[in-house]
Amino acid sequence: MIELSILTAVDLRCPNMTELFRRVIAEIEKLPDEQQDGIATRLLAELKDEQAWKTKFEATTDEH
Repeated sequence: MIELSILTAVDLRCPNMTELFRRVIAEIEKLPDEQQDGIATRLLAELKDEQAWKTKFEATTDEH
């Protein structure tokens, strides 16, 4: 049986991910579950915040 590297496994799961993000995920996978969950929670909060700002920005107009 052929053993896959972490980066190869990440490539197979997420082919559209950038190389830098692949490297980050590979490093995160080495951490204990509690630390992985902490990082995931922060990333999800950041993405939610970015989407909220994007929605607010798109709702504004230059007309006054």
